[in-house]
Amino acid sequence: GLKEAMDAVGEAYRRKTGVRVDFAYGGAGTLLAQLAFSKVGDLYMPGELFYLQQAEQRGLILDKRIACYFVPVLAVQKGNPKGLQSLSDLARPGLEIGLGDPQSLAIGLTTQRILDRAGIREEVEKNVVFRAGCIPELANALKLKTIDAAILWDMTAFQNREDVDVIEIPKQWNEVAVVPIGVLRC
Repeated sequence: GLKEAMDAVGEAYRRKTGVRVDFAYGGAGTLLAQLAFSKVGDLYMPGELFYLQQAEQRGLILDKRIACYFVPVLAVQKGNPKGLQSLSDLARPGLEIGLGDPQSLAIGLTTQRILDRAGIREEVEKNVVFRAGCIPELANALKLKTIDAAILWDMTAFQNREDVDVIEIPKQWNEVAVVPIGVLRC
């Protein structure tokens, strides 16, 4: 979800300093597992504070800051062929829903909390046909029309605006995700 922005930041840094920045993109949990094993890297920027806290508990973080914020949105296929109008529509029988895997993807954890607050998690789970390990997989599944809807970060939906439509999630159920960045001890 951060690739487009970080690629631009990395290029600007290279032009200014002459130092190339190498990125490893993937789900926050997947990257955390890689860091815990390899202990190689300079910065860790997961899509949610939870994963940075996990890295802190493992002694991997030297310092941290807030980098930006993500807002979850309900994304549907362009033209909204299933006529979804609200988050509660995800519980409608017969829909094919894609969600982030909460073990490896920040939007997965956030989605669970949103669906719990809305009181529809159990019903929505019955419609889940795809669990993504990285957020571009969810957007791609919508583009390829293999799912009817997914919960994405607003940034991901914006990056895919030619292929998806967005339905806002009501504030009483939604949450803004803090995107932290941590300096790694290694």
